[in-house]
Amino acid sequence: MNKFTYPIVFTVAALLFGCGNTVSDTTDSGVSTDRRSASSAVKVTPAADGEPPLSAAEAMLDKGRVLFKRCSACHTLNEGGRHRVGPNLWNIAEASAGRKEGFNYSAAMRESGLVWTDDNLAAYLENPRKFMPKNKMSFAGLRNAEDQKAVITYLKDKTTP
Repeated sequence: MNKFTYPIVFTVAALLFGCGNTVSDTTDSGVSTDRRSASSAVKVTPAADGEPPLSAAEAMLDKGRVLFKRCSACHTLNEGGRHRVGPNLWNIAEASAGRKEGFNYSAAMRESGLVWTDDNLAAYLENPRKFMPKNKMSFAGLRNAEDQKAVITYLKDKTTP
């Protein structure tokens, strides 16, 4: 393999396995299907028969969980988790960008001086290349503000000690 092969392989893998718009759903009959959808059309898991409906906060968290499945091909969330194509996101909220030990960040990310506030996370999730030109993330973005909020809610719930 030459020096150009690795970036191409990682980009193709990210596009095929995690950063596309494929969402797995389970139909009413229990059959799992894959479908292409706009991120705002992601459905959350309804409450089971006889259980109270999800609160707004629970629904937001569940929507974030579903949306984050796209991200999980490249990112892990658990404390001490390994880096994949993207860095482990444990304790990302209010952290300095480009500082996770053991991950090879782009110069743009390392030198940004950015702190991952909710507003910065939302802007980055909306369009990573526009928000931070020359960063390595190949994700096309989440254009819907409600989807961004759901992912941020999920990230903070799962990664904040």
